[in-house]
Amino acid sequence: MVLRLSIGLILFICFHTSNLVAADFRTISNGDWNDPTIWDQGSIPNPTDNVFIDHSVSRTGNYISNGAIRVSINGSLFIEGIQNNGLIEVQGLFRSLTVFNAGDVLIEGAADITDFTNQLSGTLNIAGLLNLTNLTNALGGSVVNVAYLSVSNSLENFGNLELATKESAMLVSGNFINRVGGTFKICGLMGLGDPEDAPTNDPKSFVNNGTIDGCNGGIAGDNFSSITNNGDILNTVFACIESGNITNSGTGSFTISCCFLVDVEAGPNRRLCQGASTQLGGDPSADNGTEPYTYQWNEVGGGIVSTEPNPIVSPTVNTAYVLTLTDSDTPTACVKRDTVIVRVTDKVIARAGEPKFICEGESVTIGVAQTSSCGEAPYTILWSPAEGLDNPSSPNPIASPSSTTQYIVTITDDAGDVDRDTTFVFIQPRPPAAEAGPDQELCNATSTPLEANEVIGGTGAWSVVSGNASITFDDVNDPKTNVNGVGFGDAVLKWTATTGVCQTEDEVIISVAPPASLADAGDNQKLCDQTSTTMSATEPANGSGTWSLAAGSATIVDINDSQTEVTDIPLDGSTVILTWTVSSGVCSSNSDNVEITAQQSPPDIDVGAGQELCNVTETTISASTNAGVAVGGTWSVVSGTANIVDPNAATTDVNGLVVGGSATLKYTISSINCPDSESEITVTVFEEPSDAQAGPDQVLCAGEETTTLDANSPAIGVGEWKIANGNITIDDPTNPKSTVSDLEPGEFELMWVVSNGSCDPNTDVMTLRVYEVPAVEESSVDICIGDEVQLQAIGGDAYAWSPTDGLSQADIANPIANPSTTTTYQVEIIRDFCPNQILDVLVEVREKPDVSVFPTDTTIIIGESIQLRAQGATSYIWAPEDGLDNPSVANPVASPLQNITYKVTGTNEFGCIDEAFVDITIDEEFEIFVPEMFSPNEDGNNDVLFVNVYGIKEVKFQVYDRLGKVVFATENPEVGWDGRFNGEKQNIDAYPYVVTAETFTGRVITKKGAVQLIR
Repeated sequence: MVLRLSIGLILFICFHTSNLVAADFRTISNGDWNDPTIWDQGSIPNPTDNVFIDHSVSRTGNYISNGAIRVSINGSLFIEGIQNNGLIEVQGLFRSLTVFNAGDVLIEGAADITDFTNQLSGTLNIAGLLNLTNLTNALGGSVVNVAYLSVSNSLENFGNLELATKESAMLVSGNFINRVGGTFKICGLMGLGDPEDAPTNDPKSFVNNGTIDGCNGGIAGDNFSSITNNGDILNTVFACIESGNITNSGTGSFTISCCFLVDVEAGPNRRLCQGASTQLGGDPSADNGTEPYTYQWNEVGGGIVSTEPNPIVSPTVNTAYVLTLTDSDTPTACVKRDTVIVRVTDKVIARAGEPKFICEGESVTIGVAQTSSCGEAPYTILWSPAEGLDNPSSPNPIASPSSTTQYIVTITDDAGDVDRDTTFVFIQPRPPAAEAGPDQELCNATSTPLEANEVIGGTGAWSVVSGNASITFDDVNDPKTNVNGVGFGDAVLKWTATTGVCQTEDEVIISVAPPASLADAGDNQKLCDQTSTTMSATEPANGSGTWSLAAGSATIVDINDSQTEVTDIPLDGSTVILTWTVSSGVCSSNSDNVEITAQQSPPDIDVGAGQELCNVTETTISASTNAGVAVGGTWSVVSGTANIVDPNAATTDVNGLVVGGSATLKYTISSINCPDSESEITVTVFEEPSDAQAGPDQVLCAGEETTTLDANSPAIGVGEWKIANGNITIDDPTNPKSTVSDLEPGEFELMWVVSNGSCDPNTDVMTLRVYEVPAVEESSVDICIGDEVQLQAIGGDAYAWSPTDGLSQADIANPIANPSTTTTYQVEIIRDFCPNQILDVLVEVREKPDVSVFPTDTTIIIGESIQLRAQGATSYIWAPEDGLDNPSVANPVASPLQNITYKVTGTNEFGCIDEAFVDITIDEEFEIFVPEMFSPNEDGNNDVLFVNVYGIKEVKFQVYDRLGKVVFATENPEVGWDGRFNGEKQNIDAYPYVVTAETFTGRVITKKGAVQLIR
């Protein structure tokens, strides 16, 4: 069983009553200990001096105090070493490396001291909290009224040591010895040897050579090698150890009664600004033991505050809070308590933070998140010494000291109040560089010795970075220890060398390989037309496989892939041997071979198309490839009758063929890896076909659309009708008596072809004539008088037209008719094999129109127009169209620019036409006229000046004043000058002008002059 006892147990504060009053003390402001007006430099007050400290005071060096020092609850004293011959009374915080006490020390607040020696007649009264590394209570010394005392290394008592009440508590994490003559009264609870708090984890011992008054209290021992009593025990003492011996060779007795104590944490002491709140308790406030926990918070000297684990309080005065904790299984006698002090102030509070530990050459940020609080902002911050700080005025400077340094922060608020706090930066040496030893490769092993270096001046420790979860070390602190349970694969182990907070580390890799699996390279492979293939080796369960080329020529794409592709395999049938080797780390490897042969497919064979012969019994056959004559093959008879003269020759004669039969022959080139290459040819021998007889010629009259043919049926071969010329449909071309349909007039030749295989066919031809239906192309036509028309009859062998008047010829199919009056012509259509037929054609003769035009001939000035008029018809077309506004009306307007003759063509209602002509001559004369004067006096006469033109296509008219300025300009002859410029009337004067004109023939004319403006 393991008994854990936390540092904080219980604190009952009994404030010491001194004969001194506050007025007797001199207040030390700003920590000015060396003020010569107060005491001698380099000393602390003499016996007549009293010092009252209500701020933070921090000094280095060793001092002798013969007077009295009182540290108020708002103050703190930090001093390197002190010999007290007078009185030290602490309600706030007191820190020192060494204290030699020959006077009185009263701790009502808290103290943190490394070495405390209570000398002869020295009194140490612990009504508050005292943390010590080492405590020596010399003969004649007294440590009394213990509320809470923690000794982390060793406690040696020669004098009087009392835990006078059941609420008292003391923790000794190191060795405890009560010397001969020492008295130890324990009414509270004493914890021994907690390895979490002890400087090392070595077992500790408790030895009593003096007198112990158990007072029904108890001693709880954890991981002690022994509890030994050689003295006197006046009352029962409870003891509990996990292992070791309890020896009682003195008087009295131990009661072995282990109670499992929970860990209780009331939280650190703190200072608050007036009106602020804080949360009590730790994180967590209770640990170990058995849940549920029962919490009770009390104010010292007051009532219950809360039953929660972390209550929030808002004290207005300095207050101590006690947390009483009980778990579900702990006896009442083993209830745990812890105390926290909350000090309340209105003045500025300085916080330097906890001491920091760094390695040589490192930096660290000092101070806390809220270095200054309370008082009146803004604050002035100053750290000292400034050496090693990046910014002494920063709340959180970065410290880079070269040696262990005490830093003091001084906070001054806006009201001039000052507070100080002290912290330390401890420089610790770096350990030697850690060397974890060489990496190891093992085969099928579970343990191996390690080879790390010794850590001189520090400690070393092994840890597992990665690997099997079951890895253990025989001794984690032994550099040469055995590591166990490494298993297969890689385990990364770390060797860490530590001195204080400084560490160096190194890693070693332990690789354990399993025995290699049996190699299986897969089946041998025979390839055809493949220069690459995929391997099929078995992937090893243990180890890894590698391919290598043992014989032959090939390329392995990925030597580590069991299914790798192999390329560049020759197709010459040679053997390629690949080896699959399975290796596993340093374990033995094994191999297996696979053989690969690859051949090229035999070439494709061409024996040609089948042969069709006529009336012969022998022929020649030949086999070839793309490269030429086929070699290495053999001919064979697949079916039929034939004799192959030389079966092993690519080209050979074949005889013994049967006329009227066929034989199939095959040429084969064989292969081992690939399918055989082969090709067949069929030789067929045909007989001569029978004679062809197409039957008699046929003549059909109009309207007969089908007829039946009459060819012979051949005894040898097959017959087929073919059309020599014409476009008809033979219903069944292979039927000698087939029907012919869809007949149209015309003459056709049909051929009856009798064929048999490759023999020449026999042919006969018959003629089929189909008469047209007798007809005339048009039975009625109109012509204009004096015109002619060609008549057309069809469907006969001869024709006879009547009457013959007006006909060019009466015995042809298409005479020309030119009757003077309307006439009906008859035509007799004569046929040799079919009946004749008489048909009529009406030729109706129409009158022509009489077209005239007005005027007949005329002359116009260029640029002018004239309207033409035609009459005598119903519609008109004029030509050419040049200068006409509409060439399709009877009366177009003509505006020609040159001499021209217009023709008008008139058409009447019968479509008969007549023509008329008119000549137009163009007069190209022109004129430009500008008056010599005008009078713009608005009397309605000659008020506007115009330029007058004819025969002109474009004109530009400009008028100037005497200075050459244009006062009027226009390009429109219809626009004139009113004698104004910009709206102003111009003076009576002569005004020059310029006229620029272009005629319709493109001639450019310029005329200049002057016009007189009068009023």
